[in-house]
This record gives sequence, C-alpha cells and structure tokens, in this order.
Amino acid sequence: MGDAITILSDRWSDAKSTSAVGSRTASSTTVNAAFLTGAVETTLGHYSGGMENFPRFLESWGLANVFTYNGSMIKMFPSLYATNVWGKANVYDPPARNWAYDANFGDSTKLPPKTPSLLKVIRSQWATVPPGTNVTTTIP
Repeated sequence: MGDAITILSDRWSDAKSTSAVGSRTASSTTVNAAFLTGAVETTLGHYSGGMENFPRFLESWGLANVFTYNGSMIKMFPSLYATNVWGKANVYDPPARNWAYDANFGDSTKLPPKTPSLLKVIRSQWATVPPGTNVTTTIP
C-alpha cells in the first residue's frame, strides 16, 4: 500500500537508476500481490496513463519481456506525491502485460496476515440491561 507502486524487474540495478532509460533493460518478472494505492486522475486534455500504468515502470521492458501480475488492484485515492504528467518521452518502454485476478483473494483462509477486511454486524436480539443485573440468558 502506498501513494504509488513502482514495479522493478528482476534485472533492476540501483547503480543504473540515474542512467538513461535505454540502459535500464528489464527482464520478464512475475508479481503476486494486492495493490492499494493512489493514481493520477485523468482530466480534460491530460490522460493519466490508465489502469495499464497503474503500477509504475522505470525500465525499458519491450514486448519481449512480460510483466505477469496475479493479484488485485485497488485505487484508494488520488496520489499526493507521485503526480507528474504521464506520457513524457524516454521515461520507459512498457512491458507486455499478462494480468489476472488471483482467485485466492476470494478465500479468507488463503489471505496473508494483516489483510484488511470488512465485517458486517447483524443485530438479532437487543435488550437494555440495568447496571448490577445478573444476565443468565444466552443468545444463540
């Protein structure tokens, strides 16, 4: 979870992070994760990059290098910090994308620890109990 999520391939090198994008060649990479992040909004005359660029990329991928993603992407809010204009020249060469929803997210027993969840409370019986009263009734 973060303001923006950037995918770095298995070939990423910190030493080349300030070099031209053409020298930062990616390799095929697989990510299994849920993304909860922000996005830059599309406005009149300004395309944000869309869902195909919801995860950010900093390398030259080319169609030969596939980014395989198994998971769930959730846009939570407008990005506050990673807000620069998308689509500038020489930023990256996009990957071929092989994306799928991970069906394991539908089974609560297969979720990672600390996964956010939403619970619903259903009121079936209600009573006001005066202070000091010994309650012996059990609710099924």
